[in-house]
Amino acid sequence: MTTTTTTTTASVQPTTRIAILFGYNGDGYNGLERSKGGKTIENELLTALATLAGQSATGEQITLLNISRASSTEEGEHAARQVISLEMVGNNVKIPSPSAMNAILPETIRVFKIVRPAESFSARRSCEIRTYEYVIPTYVFAPPPPETGYRNEYQPEMSREVLDSLYPDPNPTEDGSGTGNLFTTLKRGLSRTNSRHGQGSLPRPHADELPAYAQEVSPPPSPRHASGQGQAQGAEFGTSPNAGAGGNAITRFFDQFRGRSSGSKSLSRKKSGGGSSGVLASDSVESVNAGASSGQSRSRSRPRSRQRSRDLRRKSNGDFADDVEYTAEEADNGPQYFDPVRLTPQTPASLATLRSYRMTPEQVESLRNIIAIYRGTHNWHNFIPGAEYEDGRCYIRVMDMQMSNPEIRPAGEPAAGMEFVRIKIRAKAFARFQFRKMVALAIMVIRTNTPRSLVAGSFGVGKFEVPECPSTGMIFELPSYDDYNDAPTRPASEKITFDDEKDVVERFRKSYVHDRIYRDEEEHMHFNEWLRRIDSYAFLYTHFLNSRGVLKRQTNFLRMPGEGDPFYAY
Repeated sequence: MTTTTTTTTASVQPTTRIAILFGYNGDGYNGLERSKGGKTIENELLTALATLAGQSATGEQITLLNISRASSTEEGEHAARQVISLEMVGNNVKIPSPSAMNAILPETIRVFKIVRPAESFSARRSCEIRTYEYVIPTYVFAPPPPETGYRNEYQPEMSREVLDSLYPDPNPTEDGSGTGNLFTTLKRGLSRTNSRHGQGSLPRPHADELPAYAQEVSPPPSPRHASGQGQAQGAEFGTSPNAGAGGNAITRFFDQFRGRSSGSKSLSRKKSGGGSSGVLASDSVESVNAGASSGQSRSRSRPRSRQRSRDLRRKSNGDFADDVEYTAEEADNGPQYFDPVRLTPQTPASLATLRSYRMTPEQVESLRNIIAIYRGTHNWHNFIPGAEYEDGRCYIRVMDMQMSNPEIRPAGEPAAGMEFVRIKIRAKAFARFQFRKMVALAIMVIRTNTPRSLVAGSFGVGKFEVPECPSTGMIFELPSYDDYNDAPTRPASEKITFDDEKDVVERFRKSYVHDRIYRDEEEHMHFNEWLRRIDSYAFLYTHFLNSRGVLKRQTNFLRMPGEGDPFYAY
């Protein structure tokens, strides 16, 4: 209710709550909401509504309040079915018909239905599930150009038959192993994990139990280390930190799982008295013993790390513990600066070849497996701009996610001969750019043959930057209001559903959403432009797009104009 003051008396004007069911093609708009500024879908829709409602109110001014949307869309994104609810304040306001609004709206915005819902209805709060669809051309999975430096070779996944033949289940009657065998289970699980696209994985062990190669992803700092009261590394298992080669067998056994042989010394960080946690344990030169088994050692010199290198390392790897151990090679590998990669110019022939690309069966299977990893409740901090791992709001449940089979566009249709795949996702809520970043990571992992374990690792504490895919293929497919509609006393006239307008909605989606996406991609190849852009900066992604699928320290940076550091070419 809104109170307005006239020249004579103060009167309370009536309010009318409505819900508009509509769809739109977002090309040329800055998004849905008016708050985004410029040309928006909401500006077009509400202007048409106010114009028609104002005319029916005999020239009185109409006020629109409490505007709510089922879901927001960004610049260039579309909606096949969208709902907006609001209140119109004014005397003698009549609700315009969908046909009257469509007569003054652009053809890319269509109103399907206008409903008088219950007073408690809100397009956003009453929506239980939101469904999005993403249409992408399959040429995005084509191998990257050689200039990018990705050299990850594809390894086919091991079938269960092969695993059973290599590591058969134990026979309790013959080997006395009982119902399970620890080492058989470990070997079976590691074989599946080490495969680029294995069938399963083991629970992640404690960081101290990881082999050396797996410790490239640093664990989060423990409270003991964070407070600066931790003991020396060697004391965690009740041994002296200086036990060295003279330690007992148990000490040497645990040392090998901690990335330290009993006769070697690894370079580590230490905390200085001033509280700085980024100072190397040796500021000038320190010896690294190697070849302990032969009784010989060799010394290796390392130059003093510059303050700028330490700052960049801390700034880019703030999510890693400051006191983790790392090898001498990693210590020497300081920040490196690169110019954008010079890619071979594309020709009309190469673009035609790209348009005719077809996904391989292995790529289809890999995409399905990655989509399966995305399902469920995870911490999506790597997919939400500005989010941190500790933020509980990053835990979002993906209720379902599916992909279509690759579809080749038929002759006579837009983008004839090109292959596309459609991915649908359902959840109660989505964060900004989350879905587009999810698809982007799947594309980057598959085209570079990076193990898909990286996708599962993206839910952990490690932080890395995932670019978002183009907005042109993004469609808000359907908001669901089942709980609201299924209320026992809910009359049919108040229900929010697109069922009665199904044919009209499908015609609009095909003609003004899908077909225009296909035609636009055929003419402009937006995804190709996106791939060329990220390939030009491939050095920024190699710390996680690697043959092991582990998150390494980011040491590659873009060389800015006037930078004094040398240029390291690929």
